[in-house]
Parts: sequence; structure tokens; C-alpha cells
Amino acid sequence: MKIAAFDLSLTATGWATYESARNDAFDLSLVQSGTFRAPKGMTGMERIDWVLRSVLAAAEGADVIVFEGASYASRDPSAFERAGLAHIIQWNLWPDYPWYLVAPMSLKKFVADQSSEKGESIKKEHMMLAIFQRFGHTAKDNNEADALGLLYVGLGIAGVWRGQNAYQRTLIEKIKQQHGGQ
Repeated sequence: MKIAAFDLSLTATGWATYESARNDAFDLSLVQSGTFRAPKGMTGMERIDWVLRSVLAAAEGADVIVFEGASYASRDPSAFERAGLAHIIQWNLWPDYPWYLVAPMSLKKFVADQSSEKGESIKKEHMMLAIFQRFGHTAKDNNEADALGLLYVGLGIAGVWRGQNAYQRTLIEKIKQQHGGQ
């Protein structure tokens, strides 16, 4: 069983994977994670292609793939380019790999037990701390922390890990029912 998760970015894509020959027991030591950093000075289609190839290589053979969904409230000028990146990656995975989307605020609540009614972002440092406290992983940056949180959603979808609280279990079931990417 292989699960892969990605917090897509044009410059620093967080990734996390779990691969095990056994589907009946979760082994924390089998989690790997990091951040793909596009080479400095790379822009446009060249950069999108670089991120695409990095993600596809990490996702190869996955049984479940999870992405953080788009932040529709984003006012960042690169939002359009990020959306294009997400869609081209998802298109390249479809129909061979099942992939799922997790809304940014749902991910924050899943990991940190916090959400903002006003759409304000949970502080990056708080997510990194919550990943350590709740799941036992030390993320080097917020992109890796988000990917690790997404990985646990994927582990729940695959039935390898059971959510620690009612919100986590409910979100996993909701996402399974929506069955993204297929």
C-alpha cells in the first residue's frame, strides 16, 4: 500500500509518502516527507514542468493520493498559475490513480483542531507544532507540515489509520464519499 500527499506550490511543494507491504498495521517509521524546491530562477512552463515531474515521480505506484485544494480566497497574483499546476498534475494522474482534495481550512482543523470563521489562516508555525504534537513528525517548513497532515487524511481513506477524533473521522468519510479525481 502506498499513499502520497502533496501541498502544491510553484516554488516549494510539500510532499509526504507512506509505503508498506502490510495494510493492517500503521508503522510511523514508514512515513517519509520533505519539500521539492524548484531551482532558483526557474519560472513559467519550465517550473511547472519541473514540479509536475517531481510530483509524478513521488506519486508513482500510489494507491491513494491527496492534495490540498485551492484557496479560493487567495489574492496572490500567482493563484492562476498555481491552479494550472494543480490541474495539470491531476490530469496526468487521472484516470490511473485515485486522488482526493482537502480544503485548506478543513486540513487546518484536521491537524490543529482549529479553524477560522473569518477565513483567516492558521499560523504556519502552529501547523508545524501540531504536526509534531499530534502525529510525531518534525516538519522543516509549513509545506512539509501540510503534506504530512494530508498524508494522514490519505491513510484514513486507505483504512491504514483511524482518525484520533470525531472531526477527523467525519472528514475522512466525507472525502471518501466525494471520491475526487475519478
